[in-house]
Amino acid sequence: MPRRAAAQLRPIEPDAIHRNRLVQQVINKVMLDGKKSVAEKIVYDALAIIAERSGKNPVEQLEAGVKALTPVLEVRSRRVGGATYQVPVEVPGRRARTLAVRWLVGYARGRREKTMAQRLAHELLDAQQQQGAAYKRKDDIYRMAQANKAFAHRPRPGGAPDRKAPPPPAPAPPAPDRAPPTRRGLPRRTGPGAAAEQPSLRANLM
Repeated sequence: MPRRAAAQLRPIEPDAIHRNRLVQQVINKVMLDGKKSVAEKIVYDALAIIAERSGKNPVEQLEAGVKALTPVLEVRSRRVGGATYQVPVEVPGRRARTLAVRWLVGYARGRREKTMAQRLAHELLDAQQQQGAAYKRKDDIYRMAQANKAFAHRPRPGGAPDRKAPPPPAPAPPAPDRAPPTRRGLPRRTGPGAAAEQPSLRANLM
């Protein structure tokens, strides 16, 4: 158990112009060194370029592009019996949206357009056409998860196993009571006639 309290989820407030939380999430991801005004200008310029190129609502185009980049499956490393397996798991909705925005902004920075607004806009337009580096990243992860589908039954560490545990073995039956051997290796008799036979046994042994 960690000693610190669990991190609280901070809700994202809508942006100032479009009143949309996804736009604000992209702004927060584009922002560097706390320069939020610069990030806002980049994202709003990118939305203007998208509106000019497509002739549609830029916020809807942004949501469509992020939806095209949202992953469904991902692989997690699981160590079972000294071997490491890549186990495919479903991606929760909040993490899936975060990964989509992260890939969008991260691969947009590596493009060759002059300004960041043009890079972001073109990466979004490519994602809608199922193209671009960000979409290739999502497709590669999905293919890897499909290739490792055979390891999907591997339980998580600390989780309940998929198969039922075998029942414990039955206890062994108790050993029968046996009389301890005498000094000469002969068994000692017990009962009412044992005391009368003890002198004769000693006489025969001597």
